[in-house]
Amino acid sequence: MSATKTTLLAIFLIVYLNSNAQFSFEKNTGLSFGITFSTGTHINRVGLFAKAYIYKNFAQLNIGSTYYYNFSGFEKRKKYSEFQHYMGILFSHGELDSTKNLFISSVSNQTGKKYNIAYSYNIYRNKIGTSQQTGILGFGFGKWQLISENDIFAEQATDKFRTAGLKLKYNYKEFSFAINITLWTGNSKNAPTLSDSTFKARHGYKDMSNAPYGKVSAGILSFEAQYAPPYYQSLKLSSGIDSEKVRNTIQNKLIHDMYFIPEKINKAKNPHMPMISEDGDLYLYKKNQKIRKPKYYFKFAANDAIFY
Repeated sequence: MSATKTTLLAIFLIVYLNSNAQFSFEKNTGLSFGITFSTGTHINRVGLFAKAYIYKNFAQLNIGSTYYYNFSGFEKRKKYSEFQHYMGILFSHGELDSTKNLFISSVSNQTGKKYNIAYSYNIYRNKIGTSQQTGILGFGFGKWQLISENDIFAEQATDKFRTAGLKLKYNYKEFSFAINITLWTGNSKNAPTLSDSTFKARHGYKDMSNAPYGKVSAGILSFEAQYAPPYYQSLKLSSGIDSEKVRNTIQNKLIHDMYFIPEKINKAKNPHMPMISEDGDLYLYKKNQKIRKPKYYFKFAANDAIFY
């Protein structure tokens, strides 16, 4: 779905829902816009954003667009522009919670009902070769929310770029706290799959030597604290580590190997995405190779994205 079609569909849904609403515009609709920025060890960028929600009874529509000028990012590239767009839908159930959710996102719940499930379609566009679509799933249980972003939720199953994010979040009044995992890799679509007795993988590994951004990766494990000033703005502080072992454990050993599924019924047979070695090459479990040392991860941001 193109960005133009997504925008037109979102406008239609907003007009439709609002024209059929039985209560005031202010009560069931929220809008936030302004400046966004991030500064830290990995991501440094500034931009403009606009996002909104509208709900009726148990259903909510979330839309938003952001323009970023990046000074640095996961791609290890400097000075480039990027547009991010999303459109999300949420369905809620249960008794009303008296605490208002002050954080607007593609999967946020402002209906007031305790339980919800949400999905958003996300578009990333830039000129450095990492444009893609992803999907985000959100599951809400009272003040808790489990959020996952993955390219498999929107495109053909291929590990590339913004390959996976997972967050467990707790909202408390104007604050939220979360444990976050964010993974980033090169594009494995056309990379050959190889097998090697020395490489510790259930279904081989992708040779990322010549893949786009094949020797660039991130495995972020962090703790986040977020504060909501007036007018649906937000400030976020994140601290943690960037470790190839974190990415290898989550992406390769847990998700790709899937030892919790018997081999007879596991048809996926997903190969590993190799870790990066200390010298910036692929870590293939060869003699004298060492895994890249963990790096400290820090970010302070205003009106930040959920993962990327």
